Amino acid sequence: MTIKVTETFHPTLLVPDLDESRKWFERVFARSTVSLAGNSYTNVIESNSPGAPTEYFFFVSLAEVQLDAHRPDLFVYDGVQHYPSVDEPRLHTTSWYVDGLEELYHSLVAANYRILRLHGSDPDAVPPVARFSDDRILYFVDEAEVGLEYQVYDPRGGVLDARKKPEWSPSYSVITPVDPLGLEFCSHHTVLTDQPERALRFVVDHLKGTVIHKGRSALLEADSTYVWLGDSILEFATPTTEGTPEWTAWNERAPLDTYYSLTFKVPDVETAAEHLTKQNVTLLRRTETGILTDPATSLGVAWGFTTETIPGDTRG
Repeated sequence: MTIKVTETFHPTLLVPDLDESRKWFERVFARSTVSLAGNSYTNVIESNSPGAPTEYFFFVSLAEVQLDAHRPDLFVYDGVQHYPSVDEPRLHTTSWYVDGLEELYHSLVAANYRILRLHGSDPDAVPPVARFSDDRILYFVDEAEVGLEYQVYDPRGGVLDARKKPEWSPSYSVITPVDPLGLEFCSHHTVLTDQPERALRFVVDHLKGTVIHKGRSALLEADSTYVWLGDSILEFATPTTEGTPEWTAWNERAPLDTYYSLTFKVPDVETAAEHLTKQNVTLLRRTETGILTDPATSLGVAWGFTTETIPGDTRG
């Protein structure tokens, strides 16, 4: 089978408090959330993996992005916590649905990448599978190898993925008469790095992504490489000005990378800025066509909103 990233599964946002995070998304993005706890699929999980946690996360639909807000200290299998606890929210990584996961696994192993299993999964299966998901293939690539702990998953999974519902649209889960931010689609995901070639070896050479543009990001004060992968664009941005928020955010994890921002295409930046200000979200930077929020006031994420598209992006 040919290796092909079909679409992004979900970004993972680590949070210390699920209730406060849920309220923030309801207030700022005007979006409802959905949890695994109480869902009919919990019976399947309990059958496949007795004692597996189910109350550690919720999903929120932001246009086509299915974001996973995840409280690490509640995600414990067999006494082992998979992700580190956090005092403040922060983006951790993202994951993709991939066709040809077995072929990809052997390709990565042959290239000496270290593959990680989800805690509580089958310790012997090759490639790794997750018991809770009917033994579907799921594994991670060590962040020391690629910059972030990226995850790949069987496209048949994702029972809470709203995009699998026939009624899905970019405004799915909006709880107000009009979407206050006017999200059209996610323009790009931003990863801060001083080693873009490390990430590109993974997402281009192994996941078959395509570099569509290289250029200067005015919103980030960074030099960026943009990769089309599946249904989304990844920006690998190298901050160039010491002391900027982006430089500081990257430096806190260096030599690893930092998942910093999600930027959405919107029809009107002024409308988005006005709504954000009313919700006590401050702007970190602003241009004629885009705005970027201060992570300190926006759940640890620099949310971007722009009226432009990346050169080479044919959407919209």
